[in-house]
Amino acid sequence: MMKAKFFILDFINFVFFIALVAFFIYYIILGDRFEAATKLMKFAGQASFFGILFFVRLNIYLQKIKKMVENGERFMDRMFIFYLTMWDKTVSEIIVFLLPILIIIIAYFGGEVTHLDFFQALVVFSLAFFWHTLFFNKAK
Repeated sequence: MMKAKFFILDFINFVFFIALVAFFIYYIILGDRFEAATKLMKFAGQASFFGILFFVRLNIYLQKIKKMVENGERFMDRMFIFYLTMWDKTVSEIIVFLLPILIIIIAYFGGEVTHLDFFQALVVFSLAFFWHTLFFNKAK
């Protein structure tokens, strides 16, 4: 039996969906912005590929967690031990520093390299460097 708060949440969700549809009808059809809608659909199609991969991986991970919980294990306290050599760290650093160069090369082959391409390379480098530093600073 559903409680009243779930009905209210469903109603709010429905109203939000109707408002979103109305906004898109007003913005795209009445605003004569079909090119923007086409670009949005192309982007959504390309981004959905990675979204599907993410959700498949998430589903596999959640099934593993469910099995661990059924067996009485505490999955958040589980420790992983990696035996990494200095070679592994060096290869990882090379990859981190070559990723932005690869992004700029791809932009160069696609046409001209703009400031947006440099910004994307900087963001990728920052995230990869942060992850690399966080991961390897745990080494004893």
